[in-house]
Amino acid sequence: MKFKEWYFHVAIIAFCTSFLSSLAYADSFSIAKGYQENSNNTDSDAYAVKYIHDINKQFDIGLLLNNSKNKTTDGIVSQYEISTKYKVPVASRTLVYGGTVLGSLQPSGTTSRNYAGVEVGVMTKPFSKVGLRLDHTLMTGVNVSTMDNNFTKVWLAYDLTKSDVVALRRDFMRGDLKFDAWRLIYQHKF
Repeated sequence: MKFKEWYFHVAIIAFCTSFLSSLAYADSFSIAKGYQENSNNTDSDAYAVKYIHDINKQFDIGLLLNNSKNKTTDGIVSQYEISTKYKVPVASRTLVYGGTVLGSLQPSGTTSRNYAGVEVGVMTKPFSKVGLRLDHTLMTGVNVSTMDNNFTKVWLAYDLTKSDVVALRRDFMRGDLKFDAWRLIYQHKF
């Protein structure tokens, strides 16, 4: 393992350890089930969990664990990602945000593909229980040349209660990786 890869993995483990120690105070927990259409004319089933911890009203840290299984090849891809988000209100019930992502894509049978990126987006709630969200991430490989991607997500969410939300999300990945996906998400806020 190259020094830069080793350093990257140590940084991820250290951050995850400190992040997991604060999960008792996590602001939300999400689970997702997805259907993904891959660029090689195959489909994958995807499952994800995400913890988000609010540092304050404007800044949060997230930890994502995602797995997908190709229905044709039975290949499994695991994804681990840490993200930060800084939110700024711009109007009543509308905010914009920006943040960073640092992650690792681990396809079965091949080496890991580490990446870093910048995410920008907007969230709005046009009705009391209905939310809309659009975000876009620009990412590039870390110690690899195959992770230059643009990732766009479009969300429609509905508040079941003050603590429980369901969302439908459409994903578009373009670049070195290419797929389209649908995700059904359930989120519980603490």
